[in-house]
Parts: sequence; C-alpha cells; structure tokens
Amino acid sequence: MNARHEGGSNVAFVCGLLTGVTMGAAFAMLFAPKPGREMRRDLAEGAGGLGQTARDRWEDVTEAASAAVNKGREAFDEVRGTVANVADTVSRSGDRIPDAVKNTAREAAAPAGGTSAATSKIGGSTVS
Repeated sequence: MNARHEGGSNVAFVCGLLTGVTMGAAFAMLFAPKPGREMRRDLAEGAGGLGQTARDRWEDVTEAASAAVNKGREAFDEVRGTVANVADTVSRSGDRIPDAVKNTAREAAAPAGGTSAATSKIGGSTVS
C-alpha cells in the first residue's frame, strides 16, 4: 500500500507541475511588456488623451468662474442701486425732520382747547 501511495503522489505532483507551468506560460504571454515602439505609441496616445482632458476641464473651470463673476457683478449692481435708493430716501427724510420737529413742538405747546401764547426754543428758533 505504501508503494502504491507513493506512485499516486508522483503522478499528482507531475500533473500539478505541468498545470502550473502551462498556466504560468499563459499568464506570462498575457502580461508580457509590449515591444518598445508599441509601448511608446500607447504612452503617447495616453498622454495626448490626458492633455485633452486637462484642457476640457480647464475650459469647464474658466466658464464656471466667469459665470460666478458675472453673477457677483449683477448682485453688486443690484445692491448698489438699493443702497442708493435708501440713501436718497434718508436724505429727503432728513430735510423734513426740522419741520416735523417744529410741528410736533407747536402741537405739544398748544393747549387741547385752543392756542396759547407760549413759545419754546427748539434748535435755535422760536416756536409759537
């Protein structure tokens, strides 16, 4: 039994060895480096493709940046217009403040039933 077992082990070993050699040769042929000329051509094509991809991405980025700048300018112009309107309104309101103060002082100085001779000084002018 022992001799038979040894004979079977040898056959299995030889079969495994031949299978390994065959598979190794097949993988070596699949993954072997290309000849120099073919490899340089493939590298040049890949590099050209990377260059074109980089140019395309650069165009995308510059277009997006340009759109963002234009949007920012539009927002700035809108805010500037709004601020100018508010400043104009405040300026016009400021011109009316002394008159409003004088009128309020007159109303406060007058008795509820009629007029009074009482006067008061507000802002350097006499209010009656």
